[in-house]
Amino acid sequence: MRFPCELISEPYLTQIRMNITHNLREQGYSQNQIAELLQVTQPVISGYLKKIKIDREIDSDLQLKSQFLANKVSKLIISKGIHGINQSIEIICQECKIMRQAGPICTLHKQQVAYLDNDCRNCHSSHELINLQIDKYEIINELITGIEQIQNHRNINKIIPEIGMQLILGIKEMTTMLDIAAFPSRINKRKHSNPLFERPIFGGSETMSQFLLHLNQFNTDITCAISIKTTKLLLNRLSNINIKSIDLDGFDINYKNIELNQIKQLPLIVIDKGIVGYEAISYLIASTMDILVETTKILLNQLD
Repeated sequence: MRFPCELISEPYLTQIRMNITHNLREQGYSQNQIAELLQVTQPVISGYLKKIKIDREIDSDLQLKSQFLANKVSKLIISKGIHGINQSIEIICQECKIMRQAGPICTLHKQQVAYLDNDCRNCHSSHELINLQIDKYEIINELITGIEQIQNHRNINKIIPEIGMQLILGIKEMTTMLDIAAFPSRINKRKHSNPLFERPIFGGSETMSQFLLHLNQFNTDITCAISIKTTKLLLNRLSNINIKSIDLDGFDINYKNIELNQIKQLPLIVIDKGIVGYEAISYLIASTMDILVETTKILLNQLD
């Protein structure tokens, strides 16, 4: 009995690690540094370096996949170091799922296991789970597209709080914070370049996720939110914008006091002017990411 996972674990994942090792070594990393990043021993790294980068015994489709992913992960590790590991694992695991369900793994498995049916879907899980995986993948892409649409705006730094800005988006039937994607280290401003952010992940922001879950209980249209810095200029310009706003000082501890009738009209901005020990941050809420981004652009245009 052979499982499709075996086709991925050996030698495919080993080939990815080997390619990453060669890539990092070419960039001047020591064997010990590479071993620490890949969480293997130094002798393993030494063994990888003694082998060629391409194993000709691997299926050609898997060769191409391993090279592509190794190059992508190598760049991520070079730019972020150990902080890029979680994102690297997410990227590789997502690709493995795609290959198992729609790529070469299924074809290779059927070639090696003669008794499998042509329409075999034994490892594909339920349609509901597959659809959920697709939905979550699309949500990650929506968040990245959303921040890319506003990061170049001339006033972007005026709305990013000192602790960083957060942008979140949940699945249609969210029940826990693991159903809501966010930027794990927030979106941080930089003086002379675009804001800095990591790839979004599910469960990446506890406070804002709990806020979104609370509101979604009463209005299921609410799926996304962005945190922005509360400034006098922002407060003065809100009267120029056709958007409902409500005041809620001490947001982090008082958001459950928001009443149902206050969140029926969307988009909505919750204004927190700050209390002792908390930065003044407001929260723009909407039903879709497109609406949230467009409303954010309207706010940005008012801050000249």
